[in-house]
Amino acid sequence: MSTSPTPPRVSHLLTVNVLCEQLAPSYAKAQNNLPEDVYDDVKSALTEGRLQQPLCDAVWRALRKARPSLDENTLLEKLFKALTKGGPRPMAATGSAQEKMSPLFAFMDANVGRVSDAARQALESEAGRAMVQKGLDAAGEFLAGRMLAAAK
Repeated sequence: MSTSPTPPRVSHLLTVNVLCEQLAPSYAKAQNNLPEDVYDDVKSALTEGRLQQPLCDAVWRALRKARPSLDENTLLEKLFKALTKGGPRPMAATGSAQEKMSPLFAFMDANVGRVSDAARQALESEAGRAMVQKGLDAAGEFLAGRMLAAAK
């Protein structure tokens, strides 16, 4: 499977609000909090932390990986269908999916001032960026799975 760039329509469909709504339950679970209590933190991390486009890219890669036989337009239509049906009901990731997203959540914590300077520096290192990318990929896989299930 070739890696194609993320079509612009993906970020038009996966708006900041859609991504916040879908990620907030998992982030809340990591924080031992309620989704509505962390929604603004998730939104801040996506906008100020510049995570919206990398997350859209991760979701697109995961969609392509999950449905390699579908062409780009068909896959975009599935995403559109999932979101026009009201989108998947927001729910927290469980088990290994939640664990794999931990570096992403640590980066989000850094963006809202919940980590020490040392932790922030570790996240900004080459190894830290690689871990955050793995967390983004895990979140992309989780969200893509939820979108594909909602498109049925």
